Amino acid sequence: MLNPKRSHSASSFDMDVSSRPRVPSLLGSARDSFAFLKEPCFVKSGTGSCTVAEQQNDTQCKRRHEEADLDSELKSKRIKRIMANRLSAQRSRLRKLVYVEKLERDVKAEEVKVYWLSLQESLYQQSQMALETENTRIKEIMEGLEREKAMKEVEFQYLKKELQALRGASMRLLYN
Repeated sequence: MLNPKRSHSASSFDMDVSSRPRVPSLLGSARDSFAFLKEPCFVKSGTGSCTVAEQQNDTQCKRRHEEADLDSELKSKRIKRIMANRLSAQRSRLRKLVYVEKLERDVKAEEVKVYWLSLQESLYQQSQMALETENTRIKEIMEGLEREKAMKEVEFQYLKKELQALRGASMRLLYN
């Protein structure tokens, strides 16, 4: 049996084919799931590599490979979760962009409304000023007509009194 602490060269691992350890493959078909190695099997889980002694004692090597498979499965789940999170974040950013563009369109539409309403307001203010000016002019005309009416009324009363005075004088002349 070989010493596991001793540094081995590639020639020290020459074993016959039937005693070589099997390593599960992450890719390929079920037929390709085990490969025969002449060298120590390296496990990606960070636990190190199986030594020749461990390869011969299949239980420790199998345990490390199972841990590596578990780590590999956890890593693939983690990668799937990360990808799903990235896709979700991307969809969220797209929704945000669509929402912001909608808000910008709404703002522009409201700005256009404000512009047209301000134009209408200025037209209405001009119309109001014109109507106020016309109203003031009509009031002045009415005041002038009322003064003229009052003067005519005074003149009418004066003429009426004078007419009565003339009638009274002419009646006195007739009966005298």
